[in-house]
This record gives sequence, C-alpha cells and structure tokens, in this order.
Amino acid sequence: MRLDLKPSATGAYLVVGLGVVVGWLIYHEVKPADFVPAPGVSVFALLYILAQSIERTLEPASDLGVFGSKAQKPVRMWAAATFLAMLGCGGLGVFLLHAVGLSTVPSAVDIGITGLAVGSGTKPLHDLISNIQKSNEAADKAAKQ
Repeated sequence: MRLDLKPSATGAYLVVGLGVVVGWLIYHEVKPADFVPAPGVSVFALLYILAQSIERTLEPASDLGVFGSKAQKPVRMWAAATFLAMLGCGGLGVFLLHAVGLSTVPSAVDIGITGLAVGSGTKPLHDLISNIQKSNEAADKAAKQ
C-alpha cells in the first residue's frame, strides 16, 4: 500500500514531530512537577484551558491569513495548535496518560499524545464558541425586534 501525502500534510506532521521533541526538551529543562488536579477538579479542566488558550492565541493569526489559503488553513492550524500544546504540556508537566494511571509510558510519548488531544480539541472548541456567539447574536436580534 502506497501512502501519498500532500506537501502541507507532510509539513504538518514534521511540525507535530518537532513539537514532541521540543516539548520533551522543555520538560527536561524546566523539570516541572507533574500536574495533579486539585480535589474535585478533573484533569480535563486543564486540557480545556490549554485548548482554549491556544485557540484564542491562533485566532488573530488565522484572521490575518498567516496559515495560507482556505484549503491549507485547517491542517496548518492543527499543526500549529498541536505544536503549541506539546510545548505547553512539556513546560507545565501535563501528562494525560500518566493522569489516568499509565505511569510506565515514556514522557515523550505522553507529551505527544496529550499534545495531540489538546491541539486537536482547539477546532471543535472554536466551532462551539462560534456557534454560541451566533446563537447569542440571533437571540439579541430577535429580542430587539
């Protein structure tokens, strides 16, 4: 079976791979304590906060056309979000697999998987926020009429 990747997809995977390496290097340089959620707080709360922060950070660049054409934008945004998520996970000691009890997973693998989860969550989160904003705007228009 032959796998043909478009140049933008290949570049995206390279950026994500670089994110794992840089996130792991940051983790070993900073040496943060592994994130442990406060009692009553889910580990997913931090993942949500990271995804929201990354999404809001990338949104202005997206509006300025930094990520290229409409066809290239989704894969480039995903790669950038995942890269930033991996840096954040490494710097903050956020390990999703460790948090759910898989303590034997190497930190680089956990940074990669956690970064993928956070980075891939930015688009659905963006869509959710956009839909809420649109419904609020529609409700405001209906109330004014």
